[in-house]
Amino acid sequence: MPHKLSVSVMFGALFLAASHLGWAQNPASTAMPSKFAQPPGAETALIGKLIDESEALYKAGASASEVLSNAKFDAARAWPRFRSGVRRSAKAAPLTLVSQSEAGVQLVVRGRLIDATGKGVPGALVYVYHTDSRGLYAEDAIHVAGDSGDWKHARLFGYLKTGAEGEFQLRTIRPAGYPGSDLPQHIHFGVEDEALRISAEIGFDDDPRLGPAARVRFQSRGNVVARVTRDAEGNHVAVVEVALR
Repeated sequence: MPHKLSVSVMFGALFLAASHLGWAQNPASTAMPSKFAQPPGAETALIGKLIDESEALYKAGASASEVLSNAKFDAARAWPRFRSGVRRSAKAAPLTLVSQSEAGVQLVVRGRLIDATGKGVPGALVYVYHTDSRGLYAEDAIHVAGDSGDWKHARLFGYLKTGAEGEFQLRTIRPAGYPGSDLPQHIHFGVEDEALRISAEIGFDDDPRLGPAARVRFQSRGNVVARVTRDAEGNHVAVVEVALR
């Protein structure tokens, strides 16, 4: 039987200022972005050089967090070879998936992957991706065209493994909803193993797009609405429990 994914989430923070959300909160403030960007083609000389440099860092012992948090590599994020390096370097350690230059409100997600009995699932590969603070998956467009374009090429993404008790932690920015639409903000959360790929979306209960009717639709698709709080330092923090059944 395929596993089913259930997610119970406790998040951190009152909502971000509209100035951080660009088109997502004020579509009239600037020109609308394109709906689709083309997936990356052949590596240019610059992109190839950047990816080669990232591979050299991994060989020298760098973590995926060190590469993803370095703004130097932002231009290479959509390319398959760069993403393969991040996936291959996934570790059971906290992951930072945004660079220092990424605009938006900081969000820390702390979670645990459990089985049907409540026992932690160690060593599982977790994949996350989401929009930026403007509501875009690509650099200059909402979506990436092609088969599973966002899944394969979203600019803000990361891989990590669960620890001995199924725990994981990531640091990112809070995403925005798609501009020019009424779809809510969300983070894509996937679990991969040898047999299957499972995914769900995590929404936010303070999202103005997630009214009662929208919430019913969102949850009917197997997604979850997160309750938003803040920690003592005022950071946005999410505590997530994901159960495989």
